[in-house]
Amino acid sequence: MVGLRRFLMRILNPYRAPRHPWLYRVWQVAMVLGHRPSAEDLAQVRAFLPPSLWPLFEKMPPAEQGHGIRVWRGLLERGVTDPDLLIAALLHDVGKARARLRLWERIWAVVAHALCPWLVERGCRGPAQGWRRALVVARHHAEWSARILEAHGASPRIVALVRHHHDRPERVADRALYESLILLQEVDQRR
Repeated sequence: MVGLRRFLMRILNPYRAPRHPWLYRVWQVAMVLGHRPSAEDLAQVRAFLPPSLWPLFEKMPPAEQGHGIRVWRGLLERGVTDPDLLIAALLHDVGKARARLRLWERIWAVVAHALCPWLVERGCRGPAQGWRRALVVARHHAEWSARILEAHGASPRIVALVRHHHDRPERVADRALYESLILLQEVDQRR
């Protein structure tokens, strides 16, 4: 497994996802298997996050930390300076730490969502057990993340961005979030 991680990290850029849909999915698996945030990455995040939110980031699985850092960097590359949006980028998946998924569960959730959306809708209504576990986490992690952030004193805007990061922006009642939400979703989907 270590050899595979090294090989994948040599041939794949952890900060740039491929554009082709299937290559992107291979890249995602590689990131889960092999990319761990560097000490420099973690130091930069720690310096940026408010002290009350750093422990949340620190408890996230390394794959989720890496994803958050890639989204954060993607927004910075686009010239974003809004601290609420940047904090939301780092912590939008913090709720996934509540139920750490195995690699095969992550793959199952992605495949089920792509091929059988009706099954996802049905499966995420039950308890987070067995074949439903990954579907429930995929469906509810945004709300879990928002509640965790709210409990740790994040601003209402950060909480709202995280809560709605998988919702269609035009369906979100708070119009002030619209542009930020679109930007967060665009970068989240490619990182």
